[in-house]
Amino acid sequence: MRGTICHLWLSLLAISLIGCGQSRIDQAYEQGRQAGYNEGLIQGLEKAKEEGLQRVAEVTQAPKPWFVEMQWMLLPLGILFIIFTFVLLRSVIDTHRVATRQTFDQLTQYVQSSQQELQELRSEMSQIRASVSDLAVEVKQVLIDLTKID
Repeated sequence: MRGTICHLWLSLLAISLIGCGQSRIDQAYEQGRQAGYNEGLIQGLEKAKEEGLQRVAEVTQAPKPWFVEMQWMLLPLGILFIIFTFVLLRSVIDTHRVATRQTFDQLTQYVQSSQQELQELRSEMSQIRASVSDLAVEVKQVLIDLTKID
C-alpha cells in the first residue's frame, strides 16, 4: 500500500511538473511571440517614419506652381485686368449710348418728316375733294343743260 501511495504521489508530481512545464513552454512561446511582434512593430514604425519623412522632403522640394512663386505679380496683374475691363465696358457703354442717341435722332427726324408729309397729303386730299366737288357741280350743270336741250 505504501508503494501504491508513493506511486500515486509520484504520478501526481510528474503530471503537475509536466503541466507546469507545458504552461512554462506556452509562456516562453508567448513571450517570444510578443517580443517578435514588438520588434516587428518597432521596425515597421521606424520604416513608416522614414518613408513619411522622405515623402515630406519630396513635397517640400517639389516645384511650386507659378502663381505661388509670382505672388508679387498677381496684384498688379489683377489691377490691370480690372482697369482694362472698366475701360472696355465704358467704351462699349459709350458706343451704345452714341448709337442709341443717333437712332433716336433718326427716328425723330423720320417722324417729323412723316408728319410733314402727312400734313401735305391732307392738304392735297382737301384740294382734291374741293376739285372733285367743283367737278361734280360742273357735271351736274352740264347734265342739267343737256336735259334742257333735249
